[in-house]
Amino acid sequence: MLADELCRRIDGAQYFQWLLTKFTTPEELFGAVSLQALEHDEYRRVTTHKLPEAHIAFLDEVFKANSAILNAILTILNERRFHNGRTIATVPLITLVGPPTSYRTTTSYRRSTTGSSCASSSATSPMIFGSCACCRASR
Repeated sequence: MLADELCRRIDGAQYFQWLLTKFTTPEELFGAVSLQALEHDEYRRVTTHKLPEAHIAFLDEVFKANSAILNAILTILNERRFHNGRTIATVPLITLVGPPTSYRTTTSYRRSTTGSSCASSSATSPMIFGSCACCRASR
């Protein structure tokens, strides 16, 4: 994949890829809840190798996810922050690619201040959320 190859060319970058469905759980994208933290009355996720630690991400069928996941993704895209328990972590995300599954690109895409389709896009081209040079030039 193009996103995976891009990540390989960036030294030290982490890649995250997932297929989203209406049954996708937050644990799959953001990490499992830390049992050690729960013992100390803190709700925190273990984000190792998950979306909050990724530099490049590919979320297939992104708009099939439920609203809780879409809202969390929207915060990561717009603010580059992830609310993890009592802390707010900075997300190193450079870009997120999400191929459209249909033209139900709903309010989540419209609400994203960083979302756009590349200038060379067609009806089936992926939506790129991030700092792609051709996307910045088209704004």
